[in-house]
Amino acid sequence: MEISIPDQDRELLKTVAANLRAGGATAENTRNILESARSPYIGLNFKEFLESAPLEELDLERSRDSGIRDVDL
Repeated sequence: MEISIPDQDRELLKTVAANLRAGGATAENTRNILESARSPYIGLNFKEFLESAPLEELDLERSRDSGIRDVDL
């Protein structure tokens, strides 16, 4: 496999590849860490998921409109 990465990450990824090749508990631990980095929200319930969301970046404003409208028939 060939991938393009920053030079500063080269030794890190070589170590990760060596850990995966080693098999056993080392490989399993490495896989678990990589999976958690790929999908950080797996295993969270909905409340935990919402609490972990970066909401401070969002501009949320609640509408004061009640949703009831006069309709002429």
